[in-house]
Amino acid sequence: MSTPEPPLPSDETPRLDPPPDATREAWDALHRGARELHLPGALERGVELRHTRRCVQPMVDALLSGERVAATLANVEPGGGAAVHAAHTALAALCVAHALELPRASLADLGVAALLHDIGRGRTAGGAAMEHTREGVRCVLRCTTWSPLSLLVMQVALTHHLDRDAPLAAQVVSAADAYVSLLARETGEEPWLSPAGALARVLAALRTRWHPAIPSALVRALGFYPPGQVVELDDGSCVRACSPAADDPARPWIARLADARGLPVPAWASTPTPLPARRHVVRALPRHEWPEVARARPAA
Repeated sequence: MSTPEPPLPSDETPRLDPPPDATREAWDALHRGARELHLPGALERGVELRHTRRCVQPMVDALLSGERVAATLANVEPGGGAAVHAAHTALAALCVAHALELPRASLADLGVAALLHDIGRGRTAGGAAMEHTREGVRCVLRCTTWSPLSLLVMQVALTHHLDRDAPLAAQVVSAADAYVSLLARETGEEPWLSPAGALARVLAALRTRWHPAIPSALVRALGFYPPGQVVELDDGSCVRACSPAADDPARPWIARLADARGLPVPAWASTPTPLPARRHVVRALPRHEWPEVARARPAA
């Protein structure tokens, strides 16, 4: 008769092995596609939009397989450039759309539309936002044959700055764009927002722009403590939120940064794990309160 295994400590959840990590490869494909599409003259040389699904599909597959792809949004920072912004917006939009339970085929098309939502911005010198939008639509019209995908891309480009009159896909991209833009914004008058600060601002000031289901889906996709956010636990330790738990947006997967005494946790002990069962988040820390070890850019 076999000896039963000892019970797990009552204050800890089981340490779960993360799923096979396809996220980095998926992000590389998405980012590479964004860079190529935003090269000067790229669309003018002729690109069939249906082929751009190839750079989005790995991220869709990783998302549907349960990969914690939202963790890559911890890398949003000021000065990333148009292609990086497009890739991060596409990733955030895919996470929101998945929370809304959009089907697989719709996710891929939405990802393409998100990659191209601001494609006209770098093709006009100055001018109003509407002129950037019109130039983006003209680029799409010139570069591809007519298809449902090209229509979706143009709809999103034209309407993602509108309010509830916009199609659902454009509203999803709009919410993702708002979060990523706020998180990447830093000016002399305003400090760099923390992920929780950017999410709070989106929910407080902008949520009425979209269908009521979209802000809720944004929270489910990012969690109460979005990827990259540093939080204080009830034992006094500091951890970085990596991605939300699938069944509870209030309990993120975490990477330990500093113990209750404020001492840095070594890298080998900071592998992302679920938040222990008896621990809870006390508060999200603004960036100026982050421990020194947390101020370096986190790994994707």
